[in-house]
Amino acid sequence: MIKKYIIIFMIAFHFHFKIQAKIVLTSPAAGALIKDFNGADVQGILIDTRQSKQVYSAMDGKVIYAGEFSKIQQNMIVIQSETYKIYTIYRNVNHFKIKEGMIVKSGHNLGTSNKYLLFEVRTFDGKAQDPNDYLTINSHHQKKKKIKTDFYPKFVDFMKRNGFFHHEIPTMFCIASWESSFNRNAVNINKNRTQDTGLFQINDIWLKKCDMSRKDLFDATNNARCAKVVLRNQGFRAWVTYNKYSRFCSI
Repeated sequence: MIKKYIIIFMIAFHFHFKIQAKIVLTSPAAGALIKDFNGADVQGILIDTRQSKQVYSAMDGKVIYAGEFSKIQQNMIVIQSETYKIYTIYRNVNHFKIKEGMIVKSGHNLGTSNKYLLFEVRTFDGKAQDPNDYLTINSHHQKKKKIKTDFYPKFVDFMKRNGFFHHEIPTMFCIASWESSFNRNAVNINKNRTQDTGLFQINDIWLKKCDMSRKDLFDATNNARCAKVVLRNQGFRAWVTYNKYSRFCSI
């Protein structure tokens, strides 16, 4: 009898661990990290959204609350995942593009945040989790793009040197993999005769704002710096591939 309970416990533990190991979230906004999680006065991460403004769902789930949190008079959205047994919470969001009861996918536009977004992850018992432990490329879908993981640490160092923030890098890695397969010499000619160039396939419309030429964009560092300008102005959705394929990436 004891042996039977031990086996049941081991199966349950394995199943629980397997589910928890799959918890992966996409970045809810593009912007600088103002404050990091410390588990005390900051129970999430604070992201500067003054430029990008748009806020996106970090996971698939159900919107269980969308309204003003009267205690601090701040608009808040709460999304629940029955699969992961967690809530993702988005504070200081305006102009809601969702409503309570909606089922949303990772990357769904939730609304805007004009100054900063406080993003929290909590378990069903209300315990705050460090969002940095979960912010990575979404990998719980069946279709995945195979990427060499030994390259990723070098990519992280490269992106940090060029001014990207920790929570932005996994998604930018995904974008580069789909846009150019990490080929800094990649070129795409669009129907309107504009050109997408280099690592992040920067379109000609950004040349003036980045103060660069097409030739400059074949340099990976220049391309990354211009990609940062694009990201700060329009967010991840400036790249068509993010809208189509980001949830199919895995590292």
